[in-house]
Amino acid sequence: MKQYTYINHKNVFPGVFRHFMAGFFTLALLLTFSFSGFAVPQEESVAQEVQEETTYDAPKLLFGIAGAANINFYEGTTRHLNDDFIAPAAFHDGFGIKPYGAALLEYNFNDMWGLTLNAGFDGRGGLFDEVMAPCDMPSELETDLSYIAIEPSLKFSPFRSGLHLFAGPRFSMVYNDEFTYEREVQHTNETEYWTEEGEWGDLRDSFLSFQVGAGYDIMLSPKTNQTKFVLTPFVSYHPYFGQVPRDVDTWSINTVRAGLALKIGKGVPVPPPPEPEPEPEPEPEVEEEEEAEAPEPETPPVNLTVRPPVLEERQITNEVFPLRNYVFFDDHSSIPDRYNQITPAEADDFSSDDLPGRVYAERDMLSQKQMRVYYNILNILGERMNEAPNSTVTLIGSSAGEGLDNGRSQAEAVKAYLVDIFGIDAERIYTSGREWPERASYSDSSQEQVDLRISSDRRVEIMSTSTELLMGNLTEFSGLLKPVMISTSDEGPLDSHVVFNLSNADRYLDEWFIELTDEEGQSVEYGPFTGSRGSVPVAEVLEEGVPGSYTVEMKATSREGLDFVLDSSVDLHPLDVEETHVTRFSMLYEFDASDTHPGYKNYLVENVAPQVPDRARVVIHGHTDIIGDPEHNYQLSVQRANDARQLIENTLIERGKEGVTFEVYGSGELTDQTPFDNDLPEQRFYNRTVIIDIYPE
Repeated sequence: MKQYTYINHKNVFPGVFRHFMAGFFTLALLLTFSFSGFAVPQEESVAQEVQEETTYDAPKLLFGIAGAANINFYEGTTRHLNDDFIAPAAFHDGFGIKPYGAALLEYNFNDMWGLTLNAGFDGRGGLFDEVMAPCDMPSELETDLSYIAIEPSLKFSPFRSGLHLFAGPRFSMVYNDEFTYEREVQHTNETEYWTEEGEWGDLRDSFLSFQVGAGYDIMLSPKTNQTKFVLTPFVSYHPYFGQVPRDVDTWSINTVRAGLALKIGKGVPVPPPPEPEPEPEPEPEVEEEEEAEAPEPETPPVNLTVRPPVLEERQITNEVFPLRNYVFFDDHSSIPDRYNQITPAEADDFSSDDLPGRVYAERDMLSQKQMRVYYNILNILGERMNEAPNSTVTLIGSSAGEGLDNGRSQAEAVKAYLVDIFGIDAERIYTSGREWPERASYSDSSQEQVDLRISSDRRVEIMSTSTELLMGNLTEFSGLLKPVMISTSDEGPLDSHVVFNLSNADRYLDEWFIELTDEEGQSVEYGPFTGSRGSVPVAEVLEEGVPGSYTVEMKATSREGLDFVLDSSVDLHPLDVEETHVTRFSMLYEFDASDTHPGYKNYLVENVAPQVPDRARVVIHGHTDIIGDPEHNYQLSVQRANDARQLIENTLIERGKEGVTFEVYGSGELTDQTPFDNDLPEQRFYNRTVIIDIYPE
């Protein structure tokens, strides 16, 4: 239940952990002494009845209890605590020590391998670093977050001793999801505190994570006791992978756990040593026979097949890729590492023409190549400003509601990079700061997906009036930067290669070679190849030889030292490939906007429409990001696509083009059709797009 109150003291760290650990060690000592007392007299009485005492090895099956301290390190950002409360300032990092207690079961297959299963209480609470709320009021956020955790692990003792390693998954279910927010309130001469207690919103009920650690088994019982007590100090590490409590922010938890486990089990009797056998009578001497010669190594069972090139046609898409004029920040201190930041020496050799290259058309590979271009936005800008020494830019930093100074510090970080790395005159770069962008994604806390909206609004906008930097013939203050050309192909990586398949090669060979001989007797060797496949571009083969039939010899040495050769043949000729060239043009849109930027309109009319031949097919796809209502996003994508179609169609009619057909699609936010993922703000901005493909007849 949510509670608001004024108090005149600060909460201190609770004593639950101290009481828990004190009780655990007391119970461990009592169990150790009590069971040891029972076992010793019994063993002494047995020793009186037998001449030799029985000894017992370590148990195979053990059970017990474990107690530890969870040392929790918080990373990331949280602010929107639940539907009823948003903190005035975002909390970032934190720290806490909380108890861990579990029942455990352990089974050892042998003295190296075993399995363990822990189940119990897992405290992941802590205190976030203090932040300053508006009016310079210190604020704190503390949580008693805890889970019921089930942790199966594989146990490995590399030295067959008490030292062992363990690793395995962690299945967690929420047990306590409460938090306490506290802010100083000044009343006359006294300092009071305003507190809100509540439950986290949008908290993941359960999740799967991972742990890895080490322990040392200390045997407490003597070898003659069948009942064995084992005390195990241990330490483990739980990385942040999977330990993200909420889906709506970037808060993650790294945990170091240190503690003790007390285990009990029934020892395995050690069999007495066998009685010495009588020495055998010496056998009569016989003449030594000559040692048999070692058998000759056999040819390994590998088979060679040869596949000629299969490429008959390819589609090449020449894309005008727009350059988004935003640099997104995770905080207000530095440019994120995902942006490619180079040294001054590397800047001297930097060329944006080397970035795109030709790539294959699979969606993931293409989007990675496009993002690689975008993440060089600062290097591309620095290169272009050096090529146009009279050009200027304005950098406008938006802090997403955290002050003008933070916005300006973002802009200054970008400016410092351009000045320090590319040697741009600082007077050519103007900076300013604001709290929110002119067209912001976030407006108030009642919106859904608040964190996605806020991260989209923490950015630096690159604006200019210099025509050398802008698309088309723009002379206005704009961020529509000149695009980058990217060429993509649907050709497979090995479609134009002659491919050699050598079955079982990875099992019997370290490496192998191929020798190709043409009809005139010219031979060229290729390799070494490893594994079961090798390939050579057919164009490379025909540079050395003549078209026609080739003999193929595979040469290798097996791992047993046998040299052997396999033969085959293949017909190789220059490829007669039918190429289809497609022109692609992309337009980017601002948040929730369907109107086309005037600069794009001019580019469509002056540059794209003239490339549309008679009877061409124009395919237009509209997309959005995942922020907002899915139905609204679908309608928005259709509006964007239809707006582009109307503009192109009117221009083609004016130019007298005939027989051009249009296909218009709106995909909304469908993640299997969007050009990019939606994890990062720059990916979401690039998904706010219309893509136009022009196919010739």
